[in-house]
Amino acid sequence: MMSSTFKLFLFCFVVLFTEKVFFWLYLWQLKNYHLKRLMAHLTTHQGKHLLLNLQNIILASSILWLALITLLKEKDAFTTFYVFGLFILNLALAGLTLKALVSFILLKSKRPVLTKKSGLLILTILLLGTIFTLIFLPFQENAILAFLVILFLEPIIISAVVLALEPLTVYKRKQILEKAKVKRANLPDLKVIAITGSYGKTSVKEYIYQILKEKFGEEAVVKTEKHINAEIGIAQIILNKINKKTKVFIVEVGAYEKGKIKEVCKMVKPDIAVLTGINNQHLSTFGSQENIVQAKFEVIEGLNNQGVGVYNLDSPLITNKKKLITNNKIKTITCSAKQEADIMAADIMTQKETISFKAFSKTGGSAQFNLRALGKQTVENVLLAVAVAQELTIPLKKSADVLAENNIGQEATKLIKQGLCDVLLTDYSANLTGVLADLEYLKLWSGKKIIIMPCLIELGKTAKETHFQIGEKISKVCNLAIITSCDYFKELKQGALKNNPSFEDKIIYLQNPKQITKKINAILSLSKDASSKKDNVDNVVLIEGRVNKAVILAIENYQKS
Repeated sequence: MMSSTFKLFLFCFVVLFTEKVFFWLYLWQLKNYHLKRLMAHLTTHQGKHLLLNLQNIILASSILWLALITLLKEKDAFTTFYVFGLFILNLALAGLTLKALVSFILLKSKRPVLTKKSGLLILTILLLGTIFTLIFLPFQENAILAFLVILFLEPIIISAVVLALEPLTVYKRKQILEKAKVKRANLPDLKVIAITGSYGKTSVKEYIYQILKEKFGEEAVVKTEKHINAEIGIAQIILNKINKKTKVFIVEVGAYEKGKIKEVCKMVKPDIAVLTGINNQHLSTFGSQENIVQAKFEVIEGLNNQGVGVYNLDSPLITNKKKLITNNKIKTITCSAKQEADIMAADIMTQKETISFKAFSKTGGSAQFNLRALGKQTVENVLLAVAVAQELTIPLKKSADVLAENNIGQEATKLIKQGLCDVLLTDYSANLTGVLADLEYLKLWSGKKIIIMPCLIELGKTAKETHFQIGEKISKVCNLAIITSCDYFKELKQGALKNNPSFEDKIIYLQNPKQITKKINAILSLSKDASSKKDNVDNVVLIEGRVNKAVILAIENYQKS
């Protein structure tokens, strides 16, 4: 017969065990089940907090206390101490359990997207937890120490299960990739366009899709959805969406290590490869900048002798490989908004919600582009897209007309114009090139400029230098910088102060949404009574990267008020 004390403890164990299963599998899934990405995350301030938090402190303290009691429990002096300690332990666990249940009910707790892989992992770990519980259940209070150790070590156990099932995952993945490869080989007339780079992939893909859809028809053009760019996701699209009616397949290809892009190219056999740009994004998983460059150029190496390589010469790390570009036997198309190239841009005019420029082709022809798009970096992406379109016999003028009719310039960047200031949301520019481009874009506002951003991740040994550069740019453009993570706040501030010594109090570390909103209100010198003042009509807040949704919601609510 179980005591009421043990029943309460067992209930807490089940809830907390399940919560950890969902959270850690969510994190593994978020990092694409990539060990290096997970380890890089655990070196951040946020990652370290996952290991050193209140729950783990309570568990570690309780384990040490119970271990001591187990050694000395035969002595009468410790009987009262044991009973009191068990009461305190259950009280602490009950508090953690209540918090977990509230988060679950309010849908605030993290959980993985249900897929075959995540479902298998959930079932496997919960089955192991059930078996463990049934084994130790008869021991009741005497097994509490074992239950606590399992809770404390659960992240390691979950990670071990993920890695242990990896061979099965690799086997199933190879099967799916082989099926997709065979299907692709049986579609010789299918034109495949592969797009890769450290930034700009999704935008270029969307521009190409809009142009080609107009020429070939919507049913004849298939693209990888949203930000699906890993080999398994691409294979599933081939198997489920590509058919004999499909004329063009536009593939966004991403990678975190060398060899992955090459693997995708063997499967999809691209006819046209687009290299959007290269920087130090994901350097911590690639190991070095040279590895990143070599990995991105795998998309060019994956072309056949009749293939076409399209390059962005405005990316220095691509331009530095001019010999590799010119010596390649394939056809080469270069694009640039700054220098002479096969496809060039001139007379670039950027406004807050529109951009216009004239595109020229060395092979003849030009067109005026007038787009609803945000930021000058759009020009590079459009040039790459129209280069692909021209290769498929679509004139520049036709591309310009199609893009002018479609409002596709705000896929990754959104401008919200309401309330007391404009709000610029950039969800996927978490890299040096993207951040610097967004800061440059802020110059179009004549009022006060505020940036809210976390530190960038997975930059390896270049992280400090990168954040120093961003800090320099921030102090040149902004009136206030709110940094929501502390990993490289020091380097951001050093860069800002080097350029502008008076920026000391204008770059701050804040996480609390209410405090952030209060600080914004103060720097803008706005209140409900002052909201109609003329000097407050051209302010802007840039929310850069994956800032906590609570911060975005707080600012939106502030705007409406």
